[in-house]
Amino acid sequence: RLNTVQAAIGRVQLRRLDGWNERRRQIASHYNGLLSDLDDLTRPPSGDSATREVYHMYAIRCGRRDDLRIWLDQKGIETGIHYATPIHLQPLYRRMFGYGSGEFPNSETLCSQELSLPIHPSLTSEEIEFTSRMIHDFYEQEPELRH
Repeated sequence: RLNTVQAAIGRVQLRRLDGWNERRRQIASHYNGLLSDLDDLTRPPSGDSATREVYHMYAIRCGRRDDLRIWLDQKGIETGIHYATPIHLQPLYRRMFGYGSGEFPNSETLCSQELSLPIHPSLTSEEIEFTSRMIHDFYEQEPELRH
């Protein structure tokens, strides 16, 4: 529910949406190139001839998500966990349908591995490269996870 002021601001911002989406695609492409050598890290899927991604988030998956998140936070890099609990383990679904842990193992695994890296139209190449370098530094501590 937008009030009048929010709606007016939103209308102006919509004029910038195509440019912002294109910038996010550029940032994602930059991350993809810089992180492509890390086997423990799965990058977001790219679009194809039928779809065009907008990358409102750049969500990676990695086996040591929580350790990586702490590492990046210590380096001043803010990350996010947007899917901490799978739907079937949300309280309402547990109550209504009796779901429990282990019933949808793929969902539970994905939720335990997802980590969103910084992505916004004003992110600079230097910031993308710093984030990528810090991720590489994390994996340098565990060389067997790198390749």
